[in-house]
Amino acid sequence: MISAYHAEQYQLYFEKNGKLADKPSPLVDFVEELCRKNDMHSVLDYGSGFARQFELFLPKDIRVQSYDPGVPSCEKRPEPADMVVCNHMLEHVEGLGEAADIIEQLIKLAGKYVYIAVSLESSTKLLPDGTPWHTVVMPAKWWMNQFEAYGMHDFEIQYTNDKEVVVLWRKPDA
Repeated sequence: MISAYHAEQYQLYFEKNGKLADKPSPLVDFVEELCRKNDMHSVLDYGSGFARQFELFLPKDIRVQSYDPGVPSCEKRPEPADMVVCNHMLEHVEGLGEAADIIEQLIKLAGKYVYIAVSLESSTKLLPDGTPWHTVVMPAKWWMNQFEAYGMHDFEIQYTNDKEVVVLWRKPDA
């Protein structure tokens, strides 16, 4: 779902700018609490980037897979997990078709929950070849229509404004 060229651009970017997280984000606490409340023991951080915050900061009894084709140590094909977290990744895909494919994949990989946060803004960051860091910049309504169209019915909107949309979806059979 990512071309070799696009993956290489992210690899080059992360080689120059990437670093492991030195502190957890507030999302780590949210994910841990959701896992505890819903008997979930595995998390897939889909689009982890170089920082790999869930892998580094969730308790060890919650198994974490960090997946990111732009990070050589995280490019192994992801396996299903109780919860899939896609935090600010969808805006980085190459095009609208890839965004749809990834939404479908997130649904297939999730055992119980999918958490998605997507930026609605352009970024000043550029990849090494000069292409924008955020390649798919669409309004919140467009993203929510995509989630619905590809099977994420009755998702819960956690947060939305003109900068980002954040949704949480529980699989109906979970």
